[in-house]
Order: sequence, then structure tokens, then C-alpha cells
Amino acid sequence: MNINNLNNNTTLISLAMLKIKTDADQDYLNYLDSFIISCLSSLVEENITEDKVVDALSTKYGLAIPNRTVQIILQRFAKSSYINKNHGTYTISNKLPKPDIENKKADAERHINAVVKDIKYFWQRTNSHAFTDDEIMKSITSVLSDFTTPALSAYLRGTVIPDPGEHTTKNHILVGKYLLEVSTNNPERFESFLVLLQGHMISNAILCPDLKGVSNSYENVTFFLDTPFVVQYFGFEGVYKQESAKELITLLKKLKGKVGLFKHTFEEVEMVLSVSAGYIDKEDGRGPIVDEARRKNTTKSDILLFVGKLQKELENEKISVIPSPRYSEKFQIGESEFEQLLGEEMRYSNKNAKRYDINSVRSIYELRKGSSPPSIEKSKAILVTTNSAFAKAAFRYGQENYKETKSVSSVITDFSLGNMAWLKAPMDAPSLPAKSLLAYSYASMSPPKALLSKLLEEIEKLAKSGDITAHDHQLFRSNPMVNDELVSMTMGSDASLSKETVVEMINRIENEITKEGKEKLNQEQLEHQKTKEKNKKLLVEKEEQIKKAHSRCDKKANRRYNILLSIFFLILIAGFIFSVVGYRSSNVVVSNILLFAFLVISLLSTYNLCQGVTIKNIGRKMSNRYKKKCLEKEEVRLGYKFKKEND
Repeated sequence: MNINNLNNNTTLISLAMLKIKTDADQDYLNYLDSFIISCLSSLVEENITEDKVVDALSTKYGLAIPNRTVQIILQRFAKSSYINKNHGTYTISNKLPKPDIENKKADAERHINAVVKDIKYFWQRTNSHAFTDDEIMKSITSVLSDFTTPALSAYLRGTVIPDPGEHTTKNHILVGKYLLEVSTNNPERFESFLVLLQGHMISNAILCPDLKGVSNSYENVTFFLDTPFVVQYFGFEGVYKQESAKELITLLKKLKGKVGLFKHTFEEVEMVLSVSAGYIDKEDGRGPIVDEARRKNTTKSDILLFVGKLQKELENEKISVIPSPRYSEKFQIGESEFEQLLGEEMRYSNKNAKRYDINSVRSIYELRKGSSPPSIEKSKAILVTTNSAFAKAAFRYGQENYKETKSVSSVITDFSLGNMAWLKAPMDAPSLPAKSLLAYSYASMSPPKALLSKLLEEIEKLAKSGDITAHDHQLFRSNPMVNDELVSMTMGSDASLSKETVVEMINRIENEITKEGKEKLNQEQLEHQKTKEKNKKLLVEKEEQIKKAHSRCDKKANRRYNILLSIFFLILIAGFIFSVVGYRSSNVVVSNILLFAFLVISLLSTYNLCQGVTIKNIGRKMSNRYKKKCLEKEEVRLGYKFKKEND
């Protein structure tokens, strides 16, 4: 094949490689398998999340793969039992293939270094200029795609490398002459050149630099954002969700898509933020906006100030606020039927939110004017949501009422759209030296001879079929296999799990634990309060019993006291009679009683003169002693001790 008759060889080769993968029931994402297997093997943590794999891809290989895309590949690995998925994280199983990309990379780099060194020597024989390794690599890679077919043909079929002639570019001439030299006289170095060639071929297939010229895929589409997406875009639900939302909008704009939101959505965003602001300082305030505000110490006034300038903030981001289309009977949806589907798929705590969602879907149908678009590029308008249940309800409504089995739904999740948009755009250049990039690319596949033979046949077949454009490559890169998988992931039971959803799950679990703890604490406090009240009641009863015991003993002691005083009084009277009258009764008993009374009075009088103790004091002491014994008996009867009182 004459290399000068080939147009856009990079696209031709990349498309041929994708066609071979498709025939083997694979797709573009399978290019990344080896890289991710290597990253998984290097992650020693027991629980692996998508963001750790994303970071490892960037650190080890300089590949900027979105979190959403890594999720799809990890889901595939889980289905193949390479890894086990559990509560949003992954653990490596013993079925994960052993990574050999590093060893193959080292071997490939030796081949590439040998070629660069050899070319440097070859070129310097005919040029006075001293080339650096970087200059050599830049010169080679700029024209290498044009030599893929003749080099593979020479390797697989033994054909002769055509002489590049003198009418092509300087780099073409230099590479062509070197390739002609080694293919004829140095088979070992020719094999090294093939390693470099295959590395370049695979790196182009992965990075798709040819897609840079296809940047207008979505120029006829307006992407309408729903309220949760707008809230996340401005960071009110955390940095991670904000970065993810901004990444998607950047991709859509890169593909020339227009981004906006309906006027009624704008009003809903204002309402949601304003209401949430009012709950920041309230104990019962809940929700992602309130939680994030508290975490970042955002005040109620901060959010209300943002609401006041929301229009300006959207304008700065080049996001338009578009009037909601008027109702028309011709394109009006059955709102009651759609509302029923929404009720089956999700629960609304706020009826206004459901009304806004219905208005958004009917607005998309109004803007499409009855068309059933087969692709996003032809959809005119589509609503972007973060809620897979909402997207599923809209999808079901289209199928059941408009027979939209192959049409693009009125609503798409940001997860699905993000992956579709990424597959239509070229990957950013890796932050790796050119040699390492080509070596890693070769090592990721190490194509066997049979695969190279298929590739050569496919390249020749595509070349004969006519002009192959980058747009063809783009369409094939985002093939239906991936799109169908995205639908099943975001609408089926195998829902995607990102870093933030793991965090949210953890937050939910923590909230449940906190709630459980609070309930337990409340229960404990309630039990404690009941116990306190019970103890208080028992204490009151105890005090009442003690009070009654004291009352009984007081009465008994007073009764004894009065009796003693009466006896002393009678003795006093008798002694007085004996001492004054000197009465002596003929009755011996009476006489003895009077004498005894006189003696008692005399002793008491003498004791009183010496000690100052009266009959009343003696009676009181005897009464108190009795009361003490009485209380001790009451303590035994009631079963607890009384507080001691001073006599």
C-alpha cells in the first residue's frame, strides 16, 4: 500500500483495532483492563474504591480516566469475579489475573531505546545535526501511523517496505529510509521497531488524538440541568459532587453542547437553597445541603446571599436560564400517568418537587415537538438528573406511551451522560515521557501475531471502503455495548457506586447509628427519669413513713412523759403533806408511802440544788430515751434506718 495515498491513518488504524475488539465482544474500555488490573494489584488496602483506582491510574500511568468510567470497568470485573463488591467497596479475589504489564513494559522500553539509539546513529551519518532522544521520538511519532501498514505487511507477509521517495516530509524520509534499512539488513532491530510501532498504534487507540477534530457532536443539543445537579454544581453538597458536575459540564461544552435550566428549575433552586438555609441553625435540620453547610461553617446569610446573585453566577458559568415552554395540546404528556410512574419508582417528601419534575419532562417533550431521536446528538433537548429513579420513570413513560424502545429518553443521568461524552472526546495527553507511554501501551496488549494479521486485514478493508473519518471512529468508540451497559447500571439493580455515594452511605450509616444512639440515649434518659420519679416517690413514701413513725413514737413518749410528771406530782403532794402536817396514819402502808414520798422529794430537792436538774428535766430525758427505743423498733419493722436526730 502506498503510504502517500493514505488519509488520516491514525483514525484508520484506531477504528480497525476497535472493530476487531467488537468482533471479539469487547469495546474501547477493554483497552484499560491491563492498566486497572495492575493498579488493583498494587492497592494493598483491604477495601478498594473507584477513586483509589483513579488516583493510581493517574500516578502510575498518567491516565486521566473519569471516576464514572472506572466504575463501569470495576463493575465488569466484579461480574467476572476478579473482585468482590460489598457495600460500595471492592476486595481483590484470587481470580484477578496476575499483572505482567511492568515486566512487559521494561522489555518494550529496551526495544524502544535500542531503536532510538540506532536511529540517532543512522541519521547522524547523513546529517550534521546532533539529534536528542526527545527530537528523535517527536520525529518518529509524528509520522509513525503512515508506516503501520507497510511495516506490518513486511513483518507478516514478507513484503518490501516502499522507498518513501524525495517528495515527502523530512521526517517521512528519515523514518522511511531507516525502516527500509533495518527490514532488509537487521531483523532484530526491525522487531524492536515493530514494538515501538505497536506501542504508538495502541497509545493512539487509547488516547484517540484524532478526535480533537470532532468537537461539535452536541452542537444542536441543549442540556437542561435539574435542581439537584445545579445544587451540586455550585458545591452545596460537597467538593466531590461539585468536581464531578463541573467535569461533565466541561465535557458537554467541549463537544459544543448548550447548557441551561428551565425558569421553573431556577425558581426551585432558589426555593431549595433558601429553605435549607433556614434549617442550618435548627436542631432538627437535616439533608445534604444543611450537613455540608455545617461542615464548612457556611451560615444562613451566606446561602441567602448566593441565592440573591444566582442569576449572575449562572451567567458567569455560561449556563442559561431558559423560559419554560408553554403547554400545547399536541405535545402535552399525560401528567397523571407520568405522576403514577414517578410514585412507583420514587418517594417525594415534597409535593412541589414532583410538580417541578413533571413540568421538566413535559417541557422536554414540548421542545422535541413529537420527534423520537435515535441518539443524543439528534435529541434537541434532554434533562440531566442525578436521580436514577427519576430517569427510570421517564424512560418507562417513553416506552409505555410513545413506544420509545430505541429513542433517547427525555431524562438521562449525569453518570450515563458523563461516560458517553467522555467516549466522544479525546483523552488528555498523559503526563509520561513518550518512551514510557509507548512502552506501557505495548505492554498493555502485547498483540500476538494472529491479532496483528487480523488488524492488517481490517485496515486494508477499511481503506478500500472509502474515506474513514474521525467521526466514524467517535461513533464506534461510544458503541451501543457501552450505552446499553450504562442504562442497566443506572436504571437497573446494579446501580453505580461512586466515591461520594460510599461517603453518603457511611454518612447514612453514621446517621443511623447516631439516630439509634440518640434513641437509646432518649430511652435511657426516659428510663432514668422514670427511675428518678420512682425513687422520688419511694423517698416521699419513706419520708412519710418516717414522719408517721416519729409521730407515733412522739405520742407514746409524750404519754409516758405525762404519766411520769403525774406520778412525780403525786409524790410531791404526798411528801408535802408528810413534811407539813406530820400526818401519821394508822395504816402502815400509807405511812410508808408518805415517808417514801418525803424522802424522794428531799433527794430531788438536794439534787436540784447541786445539779440544777428539775423533775421536768428528768421526765424529758426518760421520755426521749423511750422515744429512741421506739424508733429503733420502727426501723426494724420498716427495714431501713432513720436519720439520726440529736437528743
